[in-house]
This record gives sequence, structure tokens and C-alpha cells, in this order.
Amino acid sequence: MRPVRPPPMARSGRGAVDRAARRDLELGDRIVERWDVAGSSLGYRVARAIMLLDLYGDQVFATAAADLIARGLSDVGALAVACEKHRKDLGRLVPLTLVLPDHLDDADVIPHDLESYDE
Repeated sequence: MRPVRPPPMARSGRGAVDRAARRDLELGDRIVERWDVAGSSLGYRVARAIMLLDLYGDQVFATAAADLIARGLSDVGALAVACEKHRKDLGRLVPLTLVLPDHLDDADVIPHDLESYDE
């Protein structure tokens, strides 16, 4: 029987680094190494970092990651706070993701006559 190997992202956290490299970013192996040493869920941290990368974009994320490395931090929450700080510094809008269920239809709503309420 062949041993079951964990998925690559859970095994080393390199999925985020590879994804960031494809987007011409350096996530910073030092942050991933710190996550690995901390012993908590590496998969959760990597998934959260990818979400922040998608939400804030390459420039804000790279600046925030460099800020964390310079300050000796590695917490994903600190990365989120740094992303938000750098977003504000650049004067960008708040990033929002709106996920609607598949059963919702994107139809125009035609308002009815409101004069019947004027009594």
C-alpha cells in the first residue's frame, strides 16, 4: 500500500510562494518559514495570504509583506492590517468581495407606481 501524501500546499506552504512568484511577487520565504515554526495551521495561513493577495492586489500585498519582514512579524492578522494600511496610504477604495448564490438572478427590478401609498 502506497503512503498517502498530504497536498503540496499543506505539506510546505510553497503553493502561496509559487502563486505569488507567478504574479511577479515575492511573498517571502521567511514569512512561510515563521508560519511553519509557529506550528499552527499552515494551510489556513497560506489560504488567508492568498485571499489577501487576491483582495488587495500585487502592489499593496508586496508592500505589506515587505513591511512584515522588516518588522520581524509573521502573523496573518498583522499581514491583513498592513495590507489595509498600505491600501489607505495609496488612497484606494475598500476591497469588497460580493459572492451571490447561483440561484439568484441578476435581473432588473421594475418599480411599481408608488402613488397608492399617498393617502
